[in-house]
Amino acid sequence: MATKAEISVAFEAILGRQISDNDKIDQLLDMDIANIGKYLRNTSEYLNNTKSIEATGKWVAAKILKSRYLINLNLADKFVSFGCLIDNYEPYETEVFRRAIDPLCDVVDVGTNIGWYTFNALEVIGSEARVHGVEANTIVYNNYIESIRLNQLFDRVSAHNCAAGDIETEVTLGWHEQSKNLGSASIGNYSDQQVINKVKMFPLDMLVPAARKVGIIKIDIEGAELLALKGANRIIQRDRPKIILEFNPSGMEAIMRAKASDLFDWLLVHYSNIYQITPQGVSQVNSIDDISIKDGIANLLAENH
Repeated sequence: MATKAEISVAFEAILGRQISDNDKIDQLLDMDIANIGKYLRNTSEYLNNTKSIEATGKWVAAKILKSRYLINLNLADKFVSFGCLIDNYEPYETEVFRRAIDPLCDVVDVGTNIGWYTFNALEVIGSEARVHGVEANTIVYNNYIESIRLNQLFDRVSAHNCAAGDIETEVTLGWHEQSKNLGSASIGNYSDQQVINKVKMFPLDMLVPAARKVGIIKIDIEGAELLALKGANRIIQRDRPKIILEFNPSGMEAIMRAKASDLFDWLLVHYSNIYQITPQGVSQVNSIDDISIKDGIANLLAENH
């Protein structure tokens, strides 16, 4: 439990002022210091002072990709949503992704977030090809679906509100309560993740109809990428699609109790060429030691020639 002195420090650090007679701090004495910080950051005083918007609070539609599409953005999200708003989200990965698309084949977007890669794919694929989008976080998914509706694209996009994995089951999805990027939700129940939901998990082989030919699979699901790949065995064996994924060693260990080498070894078995995507370009990697990790992740492209 916090002391009055600790609460006073929190007021000065977060609200920029001392405790006044109008502040009812008795309830704060029963909290630990971490929860006091969360409480103060959710007060109208803090939100007004910082012009901050709560993580799930304000979604608006805005034009992206040279005003071709309308997409629902989260004003609190200074990462994905802001990057989309200025048509500059993950520019190097996006360029490689667009070049890797076969216009005659379907695209699978696993971990769609608000839909940046889905809409980029729609600019490249032909009229007969489709995008299959998978997003586990229902809040994000509902806004993804709204973006599809705004652009009248249900004939070209199949959307799935679930996790992608190796088996059909139910899993726990958690994300940080104060996260401004709701797309960072991940499978697992962690002590520092306050928002917990149960979601269905399906293999990609179940989500993508067998009659569809897949040209590329993009996966960004916070460390569960190997699970999604194992659930796409039919697609990968038959269609030999290119793979673009986020390589997240710490996420893999937390979610799957797996090593980063497990994912890389899987890629080596199924693909003849593996590349790392960086601002300097695309460079081939022959071993896991060739991968340069920055901010905990790397972005990889795998393909067969």
